[in-house]
Amino acid sequence: MRALSIKQPYAYWILDGRKTLEIRSWQTPHRGPLIIHVSKKDASTELCPQPSPELPRGAFVGVVQLIDVRPMTPQDMTAVCITSTRRPIDELYAFVLENPCTFTTPIAGRGTTYLFTPPDPAIRRARRLSTRTSRS
Repeated sequence: MRALSIKQPYAYWILDGRKTLEIRSWQTPHRGPLIIHVSKKDASTELCPQPSPELPRGAFVGVVQLIDVRPMTPQDMTAVCITSTRRPIDELYAFVLENPCTFTTPIAGRGTTYLFTPPDPAIRRARRLSTRTSRS
């Protein structure tokens, strides 16, 4: 299982279902469960003028399903909850996310860039949530 660090408020918006795409400048072959880690730093106010919700920072907070990675298009701007990007859109990739599930209790831990292997407690909790949602 893999994890991805995301800044606030984007991590919160992914887990509440309003942000269905995450943009990155790189691709990954990974598909399936993806644990969401909240970075300690918030998103730039230049790209994200809205205040961050009061959620933990530096913690694993939930899991989503990464179902596709594709080139980003101008039509994706609404789904990524931003109005501009620092890079040209044709240099970005859209990570398509579904089935967000929030952990009842965050798990403190460090994140890093790119996809990474999270600690065992986050993996166990994500597996329990993924099993529940796949049975529904």
